Amino acid sequence: MAWPTLIPGQQIYTLKYPEDKAFYDPEIILPDRLTIQLPSNWTKDRYGKYEALAWSTKTLEFGIGCVIDLSPKEGIPSKPKKAKRGDDGRNWGARGGDGEKGKDGTNGMTGVDLGFNVSISVTSQGSLFINIDGGIGGNAGDGGDGGNGKQGHCEDWGFGGPNGGDGGNGGNAGIGGSGGDTAKVMCSFPAILQHPPESFCIINDSDPVPTNPPQESNDGIIRIYGAPGRGGRGGTSGLGGKRGDHDDCGFGRTDRHEGNDGTRGRDATSGGSGNAGCFKGIPGVCRAPQVFPPKPLPMTES
Repeated sequence: MAWPTLIPGQQIYTLKYPEDKAFYDPEIILPDRLTIQLPSNWTKDRYGKYEALAWSTKTLEFGIGCVIDLSPKEGIPSKPKKAKRGDDGRNWGARGGDGEKGKDGTNGMTGVDLGFNVSISVTSQGSLFINIDGGIGGNAGDGGDGGNGKQGHCEDWGFGGPNGGDGGNGGNAGIGGSGGDTAKVMCSFPAILQHPPESFCIINDSDPVPTNPPQESNDGIIRIYGAPGRGGRGGTSGLGGKRGDHDDCGFGRTDRHEGNDGTRGRDATSGGSGNAGCFKGIPGVCRAPQVFPPKPLPMTES
């Protein structure tokens, strides 16, 4: 029986672990407009990277607009909570505590790498699109605000006493998570192919746009395409705490002056885009930057 096993009319096949991770099947047959995709909980190795796919077959057939989607399906990492605020000064004239630094954003995931071996034949019609998008980096957490300084206080007897305390400094913001790299596709196809694979990648864009859906092709070409994930936004720095107030000591005594406001923390940068390893294998090259799929040529009257 050919892989994958589908029910009539099924257009989305979600990979199963471990049976779809690495296998040999004499035939891989993909009907028109079938999308093969990852589940949201695809297994990771000890380093937090998705476990790669290794597929081997004698013959590969695909219909029009088929997709193998190797991009992560976990969604955008959640933004950390705002960092803890500094404590207010407790004793007369005490300084406020500094706000904590915001947490850095979580890095986006790299898509699942695919090793694809076809030993005998690949169909000469239909169209197969292999999506290698990287995951989006998570936004960073905001820095905590500084605590407020405590008011100055005149001594009951004598002419001393503490001045108003300074406000605590705001916490620095966290740095946005880096975008995920594109997945790698390593193909081993028969030496003679009517239509060698093509690779279209969008390289290191500060804000890569989502890839377009497949076009209605029937040319037998395997197109590998995608963009690295964009980085998450940096957090916002914490505000400085308010200065402690002055104290009026009365006739003949020196007033206690107010403190200084705390300084605001430093804002942080967004995370960088992931890298695009694009396409590895023979035949095929990485051509960039290009928008995928290429727009069809305008119709001309004959």
